[in-house]
Amino acid sequence: MERYDPTIDQWAMLTSMSTGREGAGLVVANDMLYCIGGYDGLNLLNSAERYDPISGQWTLVASMSTRRSGILCLCLVLWCIMTVILYITVNSR
Repeated sequence: MERYDPTIDQWAMLTSMSTGREGAGLVVANDMLYCIGGYDGLNLLNSAERYDPISGQWTLVASMSTRRSGILCLCLVLWCIMTVILYITVNSR
């Protein structure tokens, strides 16, 4: 994953997540980036990770009860993480 810095017009690589994934949902809440679900090339995922831009580290957070890919997430409340899965596409890989 890369991060764009508009002040210097450059992209920079972030540290790696514990699990590589595609089709994951992304949402920002409380100044953290959450990467939820996705597909690792073999399986749909229910795991989620949180990126802290201050420390530059990814941390595993509580997993969803169902494996999902193609998730669209929306943060409803800034002081409390509440995501709503608006549309789910289950990959048939």
